[in-house]
Amino acid sequence: VSICDFFNFLGLDFSHELNNGKIILNNTKCPWMESAGPNPNYCFMSKCIISRFVRKTVMNFSIETEKTIMDGSDECQFNLAIH
Repeated sequence: VSICDFFNFLGLDFSHELNNGKIILNNTKCPWMESAGPNPNYCFMSKCIISRFVRKTVMNFSIETEKTIMDGSDECQFNLAIH
């Protein structure tokens, strides 16, 4: 199961792409925003879940939250770099 499959099972719409050696995770649907309103804790939890998935295979990585639906963007974007 990929991280995108996991999030999509929860009702989100995750996809990924490679760009300049980074893995870009994009999400265009946020059921938490729709049901609970803006709460950055959901974005933080998503980042933590991504980190847990990655840590199973790689120990040296960084993850940045570039934008979120909760902040008014049209999508969430997490940039993952493996070092």
